[in-house]
Amino acid sequence: MDFDLETLETTSGIKEHSNSRNQHALRNTSEKRGHRNTDFNHTSASTKNWKQRESSSPPLNINRQVKVDNTHTDQTMSSNQTNTTLYQREREERLRRQKEKQMMFKQQMEQKQTKCESKPNPNLEKQRLDNTGVIQSCNTGVQQLHYRQEEEDVKPVVFVDSREINSCNILSTLRLKHQLNVTVCQLSNCDYIVSRRIGVERKVWSDFANGSHRQRLIQRVHQLCALYERPCIIIEKDRVKPNEDKPKQVVRTQYAESMLAALAQTHIKVIFSDSQGETADILADIVKVEKRKGNAILDSPEIDLQTSQVFKWYASIPSVNYVTALTMVRRFRSVSDVISSSRQRLQRILGISESKADDIVRYVNHGFDSQMLSF
Repeated sequence: MDFDLETLETTSGIKEHSNSRNQHALRNTSEKRGHRNTDFNHTSASTKNWKQRESSSPPLNINRQVKVDNTHTDQTMSSNQTNTTLYQREREERLRRQKEKQMMFKQQMEQKQTKCESKPNPNLEKQRLDNTGVIQSCNTGVQQLHYRQEEEDVKPVVFVDSREINSCNILSTLRLKHQLNVTVCQLSNCDYIVSRRIGVERKVWSDFANGSHRQRLIQRVHQLCALYERPCIIIEKDRVKPNEDKPKQVVRTQYAESMLAALAQTHIKVIFSDSQGETADILADIVKVEKRKGNAILDSPEIDLQTSQVFKWYASIPSVNYVTALTMVRRFRSVSDVISSSRQRLQRILGISESKADDIVRYVNHGFDSQMLSF
């Protein structure tokens, strides 16, 4: 019995233990189920909220996406247009600044030009000549070219002494063959004037070698040296007379050799010629060379009665030859204009050397005793 009681107690204890364990398991199961229900309820509530939001929000469709794309495109285009507008504005601003700088530079140049025109330029004054129209201004290049063309068309003038009319071959050759303007006049210091600075004395050999003409030859040499910068003597062979068969032989005497040696020590150029035709060719060649150098005589050789007295007074001035006196008549308005001219102006207008211009200024400005007028 005791065994049975113990067995029953043990069995009842085991039952109780199993029952408690079963209750605990059921409790845990119910709790898990409660948790599951809670999660399910939470999930269902969130699902309901999502559905409500989905129903309340507008539906997403393709049209909306296209609209969004169009909006982005419009924004890009507007930004590009803005950039283009800014670039155009900057470009217009740069152009405006460039135009302003150009206008300022143009105004500055105009102001400088007006200042230069208002101030007298000494270089231009030196290049202005008289009213004969040689050169009026250095800025008129077209006028200078036109005048040079006129100079080429004008025949150079050669002045011939009236005593040389007997040498008709020379004059006719100069006029017809060489197309020169030969003017016959009374020259007291040489036989030919071929340029402003060259006077020529023509001598035949028999006259040059004759000792009796020595004083006259020396006097003529002094006159040539005083009046011309480059005097020249042409010694020509004696021509054959009609009743002579052979030309005269050139006899070189001791007197002739001494005269040639004396002339060689001066600045006179001595040229030998075989005939009158060769003498004419030599004169024409000298004229061409002087024309190329700008020293040819291009002024009109004619003198009217009104200026003849003034011309004679100019010719009486020391160091003034026939051509210089003629140039003074043409290029000076009056005698007072010559007297008031400076050495540089005379040298520029007349084309003479500095020493000759000094002689003219010294002569016209020479003082005198006023008491001598009473006699």
